[in-house]
Amino acid sequence: MQRINLTLNNETSLMLDELVKELKMSKTQILTDALKQMHEKKKLEQRKALWIKSFEAFKNDEEFQKEQLELAEAGVGDGII
Repeated sequence: MQRINLTLNNETSLMLDELVKELKMSKTQILTDALKQMHEKKKLEQRKALWIKSFEAFKNDEEFQKEQLELAEAGVGDGII
């Protein structure tokens, strides 16, 4: 494990100390959890952006729209077939 030294301003240091008391966790645990949450949030935002881009690409695709209409008319995906 790599060790790093952080210099925190007074306000941040006080907030971290309060969290240590409230959560009964070490400063390292709190910072590690916060970084993991931020990383996961970023990954979810990236996935969402990719999903939206692919949706937008198919939204204007006439061939895709035609296929979807045919599937809908055939009842595919409605839980019956």
